[in-house]
Amino acid sequence: MDDVTALRIMAERLAARFGGFGPTGAAGRPPLELLPAVVLDNWPAGIPLPPGATIMGAIRQVAPMMVAPGAARRTHLLFDVPLGVRQVRAFYLDVLSRAGWSPLDPMLRRGGFVHRGGAKHFEADIAAREGGTHLNLDVQPAGGGTARVHMDVIEYPPGSPGPRARLGPHARPDPYAGLPTIDLPPDAEGGLIPGGGRSGRSGSTEESDATIRTDMDHAGLTAFVAGQLERAGWTKRDAGLEGALAWSTWSFADGAGEAYVGTLYVLRCPESPGQYRLSLVGEWAGRGV
Repeated sequence: MDDVTALRIMAERLAARFGGFGPTGAAGRPPLELLPAVVLDNWPAGIPLPPGATIMGAIRQVAPMMVAPGAARRTHLLFDVPLGVRQVRAFYLDVLSRAGWSPLDPMLRRGGFVHRGGAKHFEADIAAREGGTHLNLDVQPAGGGTARVHMDVIEYPPGSPGPRARLGPHARPDPYAGLPTIDLPPDAEGGLIPGGGRSGRSGSTEESDATIRTDMDHAGLTAFVAGQLERAGWTKRDAGLEGALAWSTWSFADGAGEAYVGTLYVLRCPESPGQYRLSLVGEWAGRGV
């Protein structure tokens, strides 16, 4: 298999993974343009590549907009960098902030476990009344102190809703959410293991579960999560360690002043070193628990 064929297969897999797109020309799907190992001639201004970046491939899509005339253009770019994950993330936080981009993570926060080791989200002009450019940046370790970067850029046309209209439903926090946002360790490779994470509410109980891999030991991971609960206003009532299971119970109040009790479990998986199962539960104290 020659390099061009290998890169094309990579690009097709990237398209299927990140966009839910089918092959170019598939019935009912927007057309795709696969661009192996090239620098895009119309890459959005203000999004540079780190020094030493090696482009593996790109996918460009033009998708009809239903809300306004014109088309939104979506481009996926995959490249390797001879830098660590934290260095790459710091590079983009610096250059994009200086170029006027707005990080969106504070607007997209939700209750429960959230992995922020690699993914960041930006808007080129948060105050734009229409159109705009949205960037999803995912940085993952690639071995040997290097990183693999996936960029997903969506360029909205004039006449379509601006960022505040597009992001409005996500930007209003729920003042009655029982669980605070809990960041998972930044070195958790791949974030939530597929099929291993969920958050949800059932009646007066809110739960969040996550299965991750991290270099933190059991005690360090437990303290890492517990510290965030304390900073969120939770008060520890009791705690213990039983074999591979660390547990703690808490009391806290939600945004409306309602009293809740919470439980945190951090289970070490002995058969899989570095893998943990975390569970956080908040339950309304009015139920007599």
